[in-house]
Amino acid sequence: MTSDLDKRLEQHQAGTTYDGYTHSRRPVKLIWQVQCNDPNDAIKLEKQIKGWSRRKKEALITDNYNDLIEFSKNYSEYGHSDKRDIQGLRQAQPDKKNILVLCTGNSCRSQMAHGYLSLFANGKAKIYSAGIETHGLNKNAVSIMSDDGIDISHHTSNNVNEYNSINFDIILTVCDHAFENCPFIPSKNAIRLHHNFIDPSKVLGTKEEIENAFLITRNEIKVYCKNLIDSYL
Repeated sequence: MTSDLDKRLEQHQAGTTYDGYTHSRRPVKLIWQVQCNDPNDAIKLEKQIKGWSRRKKEALITDNYNDLIEFSKNYSEYGHSDKRDIQGLRQAQPDKKNILVLCTGNSCRSQMAHGYLSLFANGKAKIYSAGIETHGLNKNAVSIMSDDGIDISHHTSNNVNEYNSINFDIILTVCDHAFENCPFIPSKNAIRLHHNFIDPSKVLGTKEEIENAFLITRNEIKVYCKNLIDSYL
């Protein structure tokens, strides 16, 4: 439980808790979260989920509440019907849209879009980013986002095939190469959007010229992501 999710992620990535569960499992990636208004509810829920089996946790992560309830039959935790508690969790947690951002290497533009979509969605959507290849995080992208108060240093570079099991509501490609070469993503009802942002990582020049290229692309992505969230959430 935390009141500052970004700070907690930074602590896990840095391994500041030597004997913590994630210390030897870095880098870590946030794959599920829920917001509670009462800290006592958050503490209770955290304890409950920690006691669940792996398959129940995986069902929760993928929002598969039917399996979650099925796996909980004839089982109780903390003196309450686990099945009833899960149904309450489902009702308490609003439906979230799954949004995927795609580019060639999931290194720069898609990572910046991931950061801004997470900011503007404010918990109303689960944001994923991926590439048709994985090139790792671009350090200049991390730096320029940090200048705007957004930490993406804990992000990972992922291949789109890792998300085959997820049904996306919105799929956004941010470069022409990914738009033309990405394998088909079978999300039947997905809204598919495309905008080709200039790749600042291809710009050659002085340090100031490269930084300015990243700044221009970052600001364009920021405006686009704000409009996307305002239009579809």
